[in-house]
This record gives sequence, structure tokens and C-alpha cells, in this order.
Amino acid sequence: MAEEDLELLSDRTTVSPPSPLAFLVATAAGLPRPFWVLFAGTIVNRLGQFVEPFLALYLVRGRSLSLTTAGRS
Repeated sequence: MAEEDLELLSDRTTVSPPSPLAFLVATAAGLPRPFWVLFAGTIVNRLGQFVEPFLALYLVRGRSLSLTTAGRS
């Protein structure tokens, strides 16, 4: 390398990459409203599906229902 090239390299400042949170906010901020409505609905739907097994356990153990009755609920 020539001396000029070495001088140019030594003058560069290092730029750190943005944090993951800043990247996520910058990327997601421009998404349209219908996306956020669908996203929120998906989250609610998934949480409802997550509760089902625990509801069955609660009905059988906490409320002392039979497996058949808890399965029909």
C-alpha cells in the first residue's frame, strides 16, 4: 500500500452498528396499520391456544372434574 492509502485508513473513524432494538424500531415503525391489527389478532389467538392445556389441567385437578367432562369443555 502507498503511504497515502495508509493515511486515509488511519483517518477513518469506526462506526458501530445500531443496536438491535433501534434496528427493530426503525424497521417496524413504517409498517401500515392493517399489519399491526393482524399482528395483534395473531398474538391474542396464540395466547388463547396456549391457555387450553392449562385449562384442562385446572378442570381435572383443581375442580375435580373427570377427564371426559374436562375434554368436552
